[in-house]
Amino acid sequence: MRTVKMRKLKKKQRRRHRMDWSRAKTILIVTFFCLNVFLVYQLIEKRSDSSQLGVMAQPSFQDLLQNQNLEIELSDPSRTPTGYHVTGFPRAFNEEEVKVDYEGQEVEIDRQEYEIVVELEEPHRLIPSNLSGSVNAFLGGNLLNGDEYAFGYFNEEEGYIRAFQTHKDELLRYLSGDSHVKLEVNEDMEIERYSQRYLDLTPQLEQEQELISPLQAIEALIEANLVGTDLTIGDDDVELGYYNVYQNEVSAPEFYAPMWRIMLDDRYRYVNALDGDVVRNRND
Repeated sequence: MRTVKMRKLKKKQRRRHRMDWSRAKTILIVTFFCLNVFLVYQLIEKRSDSSQLGVMAQPSFQDLLQNQNLEIELSDPSRTPTGYHVTGFPRAFNEEEVKVDYEGQEVEIDRQEYEIVVELEEPHRLIPSNLSGSVNAFLGGNLLNGDEYAFGYFNEEEGYIRAFQTHKDELLRYLSGDSHVKLEVNEDMEIERYSQRYLDLTPQLEQEQELISPLQAIEALIEANLVGTDLTIGDDDVELGYYNVYQNEVSAPEFYAPMWRIMLDDRYRYVNALDGDVVRNRND
């Protein structure tokens, strides 16, 4: 009889022990769950505070303009034209082609057959009062595919004129200072000699996209610490054009991208109009 009672008592104790352990596990699980919820809340709150602090600490574009005493006087500062990359493949010249096209003139093939140098029999006089017009007339009437080139600028001190190949009336220029045509002139503004390169152009029309605005380009320059103080930026200081950044071998394809060129402190700064990156030239 005692043995039976003892067995029943042990069974009750085991059951009570299992119930107590089950309750303990439940309490532990609930406690850990609550702790995890609390920690997650704390983490979210901390990140939120950090994010708000970063936003509060970051000055607005208007603040930057005010702090540096900059005035933007653009007629349409928020305009966003479209653009795309243009690829140019250098064309090699051969002697037979040159002899036909430049009969009677002294012609050399230079730069691994990708440039011709022409010595004029008689100097060609330009019109200083209409320099760009007279240069373009000479290009169209004397160069191979001359209608595809246009006047770039005149370096009076060095005595030469740079001209560039065009795409849809846009000059394809170099940040390096190079050009597709170089006209050498004398003191009487007469062309005596010139060199020419030609590119077969392929516009990447399928990649055409909306470009950043001139205001966004100025903001990118400010954030890059490339803008001084006490400046006024007007329409004459901002221009959109196509530029080649990295010039490799003369026979290698050339890549031109639309860029905003902005005059700041008598110096040009460039911003890629496709992605907003500041482009530094070799003088930076």
